[in-house]
Amino acid sequence: MRCVVRDREGNLLIGTSDSGLDIFKGDRFVSYDEADGLNDPKVFAVMEDRAGRTWFGTNAGIVILSQHGTPEFITMQKGQLTTNFIRSLKEDDKGYV
Repeated sequence: MRCVVRDREGNLLIGTSDSGLDIFKGDRFVSYDEADGLNDPKVFAVMEDRAGRTWFGTNAGIVILSQHGTPEFITMQKGQLTTNFIRSLKEDDKGYV
């Protein structure tokens, strides 16, 4: 386990060392890994933004999981970022991550 945060619904978001993201929903786990569209199985940082999207920091950039129906992964990689090695994520008071 690399990081743990609680989302607005009280679920635990758990970034793992080699198997993606696990979400503990109180009575069950939901997991996201490379088969689901995650760009790297090592999740170093995780956060939920104001819009309810879940952001993952990995060795391959940032992945954003949309909360609209079916999980949709949006990946940001080098070129959009100064580095692909994302170790922390924070939303500021204006909503910028």
